[in-house]
Amino acid sequence: MPEENTAAFTDQTNHTIYFTPHYFNPNLAKNDHYGSIIHEVSHMNDVASTQDYAYGGLGSHNLGKTDPNHAVQNADGYRLYMIGGERASWAGHVG
Repeated sequence: MPEENTAAFTDQTNHTIYFTPHYFNPNLAKNDHYGSIIHEVSHMNDVASTQDYAYGGLGSHNLGKTDPNHAVQNADGYRLYMIGGERASWAGHVG
């Protein structure tokens, strides 16, 4: 079972994204909804086969500095790029 603040998760065995009750929280920003889908789709083997190495803008930024090979395969990096980086509500303390 995913952590309480997890909005969605991917099951590669049946090529499915599952949305948790957190995803439907009315206080969740629209960017978080779009971003969750982008993040999870990037995990699909026939899309980008990404992994979860770091989360948020700060985590993704630091990963890029310390481990560029993992940074290019980090699912949250795809999410941040697609929805506008530091404008994302999950972006952390970038800037």
